[in-house]
Amino acid sequence: MIFTTSPFNGECPAPFLDESLFPSTGGFLPGRNCAPNPLQGANATGACCIPCPVYDYLYRDDFKSLTDGAAWVHVVGFVLCGFILISMAALPVQATKRSFLNVILLLGIMLLELGFIIPLAGQPEQCYNAITPNDMNTSTLCAFSGVNYTFPRSTPHLPFHYLQKTALTQFPRPSQLSAA
Repeated sequence: MIFTTSPFNGECPAPFLDESLFPSTGGFLPGRNCAPNPLQGANATGACCIPCPVYDYLYRDDFKSLTDGAAWVHVVGFVLCGFILISMAALPVQATKRSFLNVILLLGIMLLELGFIIPLAGQPEQCYNAITPNDMNTSTLCAFSGVNYTFPRSTPHLPFHYLQKTALTQFPRPSQLSAA
């Protein structure tokens, strides 16, 4: 990777960019990777930041293609989960052994996979500016992707409340078993 100087380097060595030359609003500000300027010593007042996207500086050159490849695996998984759901709906219960837990698990997996498929389809811009990554307020595609990625994880208790309520009405009580 070739490090070139830029007007945004300010007092920072290349490839780092001077944080004071960028606005302190917009994008995901805690996502900036900044540290005190090493050229100013212990009393540094300025900060130098790694340019966005950070993975260009931390990972191999083919990292983007590897993540796209992983997203295509999620496309295949989404299609297969959809096929399983359709077959559960079309075939009789005796053939599929479907239950509430199977269907909810498949829907949760499909929602999680959508979190990886949406960025593959839209190719969203990673960065708000040269040092700040986008967030859900500055990128709608980022927001939709994040919702599908976090929603299945943030609601793990929903199926169990339903299951507790229905388990009491669907299964026979021990006193009913001995009478049969």
